[in-house]
Amino acid sequence: MTNGTSTNRPPEQQNPAPSTPPTYTPPPTAYGQGAPPAMPSGAEMVNTFQRFSLGRRVLLGAGVLSWLLFMTSWYKFSVLGTSVSISGLFQLNYIAWLLLAAFVVAMALPLLRRNVKQFVPLPYSEGQIAFFGSAGITVITLLSGLITKPSSYSLSFWFFLTIICLAGMTAGGWLMHQARE
Repeated sequence: MTNGTSTNRPPEQQNPAPSTPPTYTPPPTAYGQGAPPAMPSGAEMVNTFQRFSLGRRVLLGAGVLSWLLFMTSWYKFSVLGTSVSISGLFQLNYIAWLLLAAFVVAMALPLLRRNVKQFVPLPYSEGQIAFFGSAGITVITLLSGLITKPSSYSLSFWFFLTIICLAGMTAGGWLMHQARE
């Protein structure tokens, strides 16, 4: 025993280290500095939707309608009075449906006091993201709808209505892009 210290103690009890260094600063949260914003009320969400540009409202309305139309029968087959149909959620179309759902949610984020750029820092404006994203989803849906069409089946009215709604969504993205959103 020298200088009044015992060497019989376990190493963790001899000289305990401070729990945090004196210059430690906690990392920023995922939502930026500080706590995430509170969830808006229903009235605030309606008020926010009414302040949206025409392009964003068209994009969201046509996007939600398109998403619902994927569940209708796109392909039909009739023989001797017997009819069989297949919905739009068939093979590759399912991927387009998921992309559409994610895209519509991303464009509706301002209803929740959020922004796409808070989650994915992109060098493009929201208008550019809206236009090119909706155009891409329209092309993917059109191609996958035509490619996955079973032989001897015909395309139904609902397929064409879905494509028209997706074109309307693309027009909404174009309006957002023109409004410099």
